[in-house]
Amino acid sequence: MFCNSHHTRKKVFFIACQATFEKPWIPAEFGSGSTCHRRFQEWQAFGVFEQVWADQVRTYDQKCGIAWNWQILDSAIIPAPLGGAKTGKNPTDRAKSGSKRHVLVDRRGVPLALTLSGANTPDYQCAEATLFNLVVRRSWRDRLGHLVVRHFCADKGYDYDEVHRVARRLGYRVHIAHRRRRGEPEPPPVTGRRHPARRWVIERTNSWHNRFRALKIRWEKKLRITKRWFILPVRSSPHDFWDRLLDNHPVVSVTWHEAVAYCNWLNKTNPGRAFRLPTEAEWERAARHTDGREYPWEGEFDSEKANTAESKIGRTTAVGLFPRGASECGALDLAGNVWEWCTSLYKEYPYNATDGREDLNGVDTRVLRGGSWFIHSGGARCAVRALLHPHNPYNNFGFRVAESFPALGSAS
Repeated sequence: MFCNSHHTRKKVFFIACQATFEKPWIPAEFGSGSTCHRRFQEWQAFGVFEQVWADQVRTYDQKCGIAWNWQILDSAIIPAPLGGAKTGKNPTDRAKSGSKRHVLVDRRGVPLALTLSGANTPDYQCAEATLFNLVVRRSWRDRLGHLVVRHFCADKGYDYDEVHRVARRLGYRVHIAHRRRRGEPEPPPVTGRRHPARRWVIERTNSWHNRFRALKIRWEKKLRITKRWFILPVRSSPHDFWDRLLDNHPVVSVTWHEAVAYCNWLNKTNPGRAFRLPTEAEWERAARHTDGREYPWEGEFDSEKANTAESKIGRTTAVGLFPRGASECGALDLAGNVWEWCTSLYKEYPYNATDGREDLNGVDTRVLRGGSWFIHSGGARCAVRALLHPHNPYNNFGFRVAESFPALGSAS
């Protein structure tokens, strides 16, 4: 009841900002700084912020859908220089005071449960408490009453009998990396198969929680590593949506990094050709032609020419299903269907290719163009620019591939 009030949620947000960033952002009617600090402590003691978290997770589940079928547990040590409850000596930082955050996430990295302990607490000792600490719950059966299999993944720090028993008792299918016992032979060399790519999402979530300014995601340009990137989108992205799509639908829930890695793979498997994501300027030129049109076609918006919210389809459609919406150069679905990643960093216009916006190693937000099935016609205009961090996948995000050719008259 507390968190259902928009005004109350607004107060919680402002007071949390005051307590976290020590900035005078709170309106005068909220009280003095000391009053806000006292309320912050009281609300924390009464679990108000857990209620806010649960409220947001429920909203996310309704709008996007939590990927309950795969859940991953891991921990991260955080500094706690002032000590206090649930702290301990950090074994990785000269026994300084620290805490350990145990987080359970879904396959997309959405945090579903969190437990705090001392930094020197073994991971497996908090597994049961974390599994029982879900902020929201859902029936293990689908709408037809069929039992849904849920998988539980963890590293070898959780490979103890009590963790296996608890997870199985809760109905999970357990996937825990093997921990070498005394007397066992040396393990085989590490391969990609021993470390499934689905583990990547929990590392990303821990990074967000630990306030890393930039999550530096690496991708290897060698073919033997690039192959892993075909596994990574399948394992780490919400491919529940993929199962509902046909082969001629655009792939969705793809991050910018995964799209770039796919282009790198194409280049390795097609020697002599140069595939990549289009720049923002290239995308707009293909859509607007030379007359600066508002949509890829001439004239006003027409729901018969693009898959947008006006079409009321409510999902992706086969590529080319709207041939009347083709651009002057013949490109299909430049308006609607899925947002398309561009290689460009988001910077102010006019476009300048030399200002660093085409730096593939940049860590800021990247540009998406074109709108999607979820967006109304105004968001599908050729001039509309969306921006998002490159590691975010959504079920209306996709990409198209561009190919570079030698300039006319250049030496072959």
